[in-house]
Amino acid sequence: AIENDAFTEDGVPVLFAHTFNLPRIKRFKRGLNMHGVQGMIICFDYQKEVLERYMGERVCFQTISFAKWEREFFGKTE
Repeated sequence: AIENDAFTEDGVPVLFAHTFNLPRIKRFKRGLNMHGVQGMIICFDYQKEVLERYMGERVCFQTISFAKWEREFFGKTE
């Protein structure tokens, strides 16, 4: 089994990493490597660079704009 939160329509495991739960991220990476499959990580834009370095080429990314999320969540109108 691979630690994940969802699957794409094509069956690619997806991990929501916006909370940066390192043990889960490590288990996700280990599972992808063990099974030799690609994965997807959804994270905030400011997290992507470090996650790319850690995860390598086995993962593609979708990012959430932290600034947009913050405005939506807290109602800021800067």
